[in-house]
Amino acid sequence: MRNIVIGLLLLVTNQVMAHGEDKPGPNGGKITMPGAFHVELVPVDARQLKIYLLDVDFKNRAVKRSSLKVTHGSVVAKCKEKSEHFVCDFPAQIDLNQSGELKVTATRDQQKGNPVNYALPIKFEKSH
Repeated sequence: MRNIVIGLLLLVTNQVMAHGEDKPGPNGGKITMPGAFHVELVPVDARQLKIYLLDVDFKNRAVKRSSLKVTHGSVVAKCKEKSEHFVCDFPAQIDLNQSGELKVTATRDQQKGNPVNYALPIKFEKSH
């Protein structure tokens, strides 16, 4: 039984990494898959992020009929819709280059995703 559980965990881990979470996304950011779409978080500086809502093939950026909420602890970023992505700004007391965690809740083209957490600062896993 133990070997079956370990095997299943390895399979699930490989499937998650197969969705691009182990390398930069098409816009150079960190990828997560909260549901039937991908969220790509691109740090701009210590207080600003660009966030792309991509389809399962990492294409077709969507902002229309989409929404986004990004928090760092109890602080909520101000996110603005641009033509193909969102720009999210945090106040001066937040430094995205320091240790911490972001929580991103996204809806892409009316498809609600599960909340995802990003460890700060943003780092990419090494591919094997």
